[in-house]
Amino acid sequence: MNSIKSRLPLAALIVGLAAASLAACGGGGTGNTTTPSAPIVNNGAGSGSTTQSTGAHISFTYTQGVARPGTSTAATRHIAGSRAPKFIDYYAVGGLQLTITSGTATPQVLYYDVTRTNPNCVVTDTTNNSVACTLNIPTLGTTETIAAVEVDHQPTNVSATTGLGTGFPSNSGVIAVGSTSVTLPGGYTNVPLSLNPVVASYYDCGYNTLSGNFGEDYSNSSNTQAPRIVVTAGTPATAYLYPTDVTVDGDIPAPVSTPAAGFVGQPFVDVNGTATALTATSSSSHVSFFVEPGAATTPAPTYTTSASIPNSSVNYENNNYYSMIFLVQYDGVGTSPMTLTFANNLSATPPAFGGGTPSPAYTFTYTYPIVPVSLTPATLTFASSGALAQTVTASDSGSTQNMTAPASCISSGSVTIASVTSLAPLANGLQSFTIAPVATGTCTFSVKDGQSNVPTNTVTVTVN
Repeated sequence: MNSIKSRLPLAALIVGLAAASLAACGGGGTGNTTTPSAPIVNNGAGSGSTTQSTGAHISFTYTQGVARPGTSTAATRHIAGSRAPKFIDYYAVGGLQLTITSGTATPQVLYYDVTRTNPNCVVTDTTNNSVACTLNIPTLGTTETIAAVEVDHQPTNVSATTGLGTGFPSNSGVIAVGSTSVTLPGGYTNVPLSLNPVVASYYDCGYNTLSGNFGEDYSNSSNTQAPRIVVTAGTPATAYLYPTDVTVDGDIPAPVSTPAAGFVGQPFVDVNGTATALTATSSSSHVSFFVEPGAATTPAPTYTTSASIPNSSVNYENNNYYSMIFLVQYDGVGTSPMTLTFANNLSATPPAFGGGTPSPAYTFTYTYPIVPVSLTPATLTFASSGALAQTVTASDSGSTQNMTAPASCISSGSVTIASVTSLAPLANGLQSFTIAPVATGTCTFSVKDGQSNVPTNTVTVTVN
């Protein structure tokens, strides 16, 4: 929990106050032929404090941060000198539910409108979309516990003067939760309060290949299915992958500021505020990864096949675009399909807003299929240019588009040694090609995945 001083921006109190949308990332990475739709974005943590007035109330004050709209391709996202996590926010649209308890006093539950329509919220900076609100809260006793839930809807029946409503719509979602206990001495006191993000799903922000034989196929991707990662069988590949963790309505929990010594980000929690780490797991020892930490200087990569991600320090701003950064490595040995799976590990049931039926738990997994594309056999030998044609078979598991092949296998001296013809369309991840000798010599060729353009291993053709 962050310790917040009075009148600072509300970095820990409000996480993701908005329903307005802007793009966290553009869909494509290097080699993409299809661009997925962008998610609703973003809203990072705010920061702030509570100030106690003796025997009267607590005033919550927070200020929105700078809005940073825009889209980008992943190829431009990982840029040196632009890695520091930053505070982000957009127009504040939503509400804040506060439950105040103190000893045997009757608990009070308050539903605050925290949008600009609340007369107690004041625009302080039109250029940067900054808004400050003061929310008056009754004092029940000397010692109080304040539990806060941020939701993605405004309260119902909001008072035009107090900004208080009578509840939230039944379709409201939980964006962030937190609580604090405070002893209230005479006079004023600063009360730290942290609301931590509830990650409900993931989104793919593309990739940036470092080896040329790594790509993504978006043809079968969806809100629940990650793109297919395609690599060349037998050839090591390394790439930056940009999976993005988002709240129930697509908000991205961003770190508060440039990390300093001891910076750890805000913990990921479930709807009850219990710390619940995100996890990433590879199904094979042949695919490993390094999660870039929230630090000003990235250490040398240490690859693993599983990782626990406890907080938002891994969420980066790169030229105003936001995601985690994974350095993914395929060792070139595995030839069968593999997976890289992200999970939020949530099981708690969200509250039933508005007297409705509780929503299902925000349990979510997001799996990248990793497919090495191959071509076998790796060598073909013909007795002469008049010999019968032979067949090679390409493997491209999970693809829905035919592979692409050159019309001819051409030698280093630019001589056509053999023709290459597809026998039939891709079916069940396999596609065969007929190789017919044309002239004496040696050549090599490969075929490519139809979506990502990642090539298979090469086949060597020799005509005697």
